[in-house]
Amino acid sequence: MCYILQTMTDFLEAPYNSIEHPLSLIFALGAHAGQIVPDFSLRTKNGMSKGLCIKAIILAAVDCGLTDDELKEMMVRFQSYFSVRCVYKPEGDEKEEKFGALQDKMLEAARPRPDCFQVYATFSSQAKIDGLEIEVATEQYFLEFERSSDNSNKHFTELEKHIIRALPTLSEWGRNYVAYHWDNFPAKSSGS
Repeated sequence: MCYILQTMTDFLEAPYNSIEHPLSLIFALGAHAGQIVPDFSLRTKNGMSKGLCIKAIILAAVDCGLTDDELKEMMVRFQSYFSVRCVYKPEGDEKEEKFGALQDKMLEAARPRPDCFQVYATFSSQAKIDGLEIEVATEQYFLEFERSSDNSNKHFTELEKHIIRALPTLSEWGRNYVAYHWDNFPAKSSGS
């Protein structure tokens, strides 16, 4: 939540530049080449927070009852929200798509690295697809993930690996409690 509020602040300070920072989309699970793409079937690979912020700002602007002068002052920013560039960059199979999304997030300097819960959720969903227990899959996925790039910025730190390994050992309540904290407080003040 704290990152979404920061993104909204950034968007209000300057127009959103989707040419330099487009939303990245992927097709629905099980989609294949030549298939008709149903409405609303694309998923956000990277940029979900940006998309949520755009919608929230537009909805808030409608509810704020801005004067004509205030609307004119904000018009350049609002216009940048109505035409957003989206890209599709195929990575391979679904696992490569998921790992590629995490690596892209790690590289983007203007955003925080994916937190350990995002990685855990990605690894958990992939482990279910692969028919593996998360504890076994995690080590395999660390190796596959890091083997796919020589860029050290796309690798996990030892602390991140330890946290991700520990998450399955927590109760569901414990994971929810830690996720709530990380969702509401920046990493700098969270000890991660």
